[in-house]
Amino acid sequence: MLKIIIYTSLLMSIVSCFESKDTVCYSFDEKQCLFDPWTAADSDNTKEDDIQNYLSTEGIEVEDISIDRAFHEVVCLACEVCPSGPRIYVEIEEKSEAQLTRLPLLSLAKTDCSNIP
Repeated sequence: MLKIIIYTSLLMSIVSCFESKDTVCYSFDEKQCLFDPWTAADSDNTKEDDIQNYLSTEGIEVEDISIDRAFHEVVCLACEVCPSGPRIYVEIEEKSEAQLTRLPLLSLAKTDCSNIP
């Protein structure tokens, strides 16, 4: 009987270590005229890191991130209101959703997490 109690306790503690986080996914566009804090990045990896760092400074932990560089084939040329081309997809913890929606991100929209490869 004691072995059953010990094994059950051990199993429950192991299972609790693998709790999944509740996450949500959002997409947003990079703005024309370098109006986003991360637009000075030279490559996808640097840009992803820069976006992740920016969101982190805003209290948002990014679980996953992806950039579709060819999302917008045709764009307008107005600063701050027109996309520059890429669409950014982020998966964040559900508890950070309110902070994300308060940021001045262009075309911010909740999206399906399958958009993040």
